[in-house]
Amino acid sequence: MRVIEASKLGEAIESLCLDVAANLPGDVLGALEQSREHERSEQGRSVPGTRTHGVFFGGRVYLFADEVSLEKFSKNPKYYAQRALQ
Repeated sequence: MRVIEASKLGEAIESLCLDVAANLPGDVLGALEQSREHERSEQGRSVPGTRTHGVFFGGRVYLFADEVSLEKFSKNPKYYAQRALQ
C-alpha cells in the first residue's frame, strides 16, 4: 500500500481543477460564450478571469481578472460565492 499525504493530494486536485477550468473543450467554451447573453450580472459578462488569479472554494474554481478582485473575494468567499451562483 502507498501512503500519500492529504495535503499533497489536495494540492494536486486543486491544480487539476484550475487546469480543467482554463483549458475547456471547444463545445463547452462555446456554450459558456452563448450563456453570456443571458447573464444577469454586468460584471459576470464583462470581466474575464485568469488562472493567475484563481482560487478553489467550496468545490468550485473562481477566476478573477486581477489581484484586487481575488483579495476582495478572499476576505468573504462565502458571500461572493453565493452571489456568483444566483
